Amino acid sequence: MYRETILYMPLKEIFDRLFAAIISLEDGRFVKAFFMTYRRFCTPADVLAEFLERVEQAVEKGVAQDIRMWTLQK
Repeated sequence: MYRETILYMPLKEIFDRLFAAIISLEDGRFVKAFFMTYRRFCTPADVLAEFLERVEQAVEKGVAQDIRMWTLQK
């Protein structure tokens, strides 16, 4: 499958794509590539802060318990 090459993407969009790939399990190559290269464009603290923010959002939202637990497990 052909994908358009993206030369620049804001960090927020990269994190959005990362979390979508982690949850959907559809883009494992992106997840591997991210974790092999992320230190070139952000710090481990940036990644951890984004993970914590996403977990806090999942906990705070009024979603069903089973959906919240599934999100937290991912």
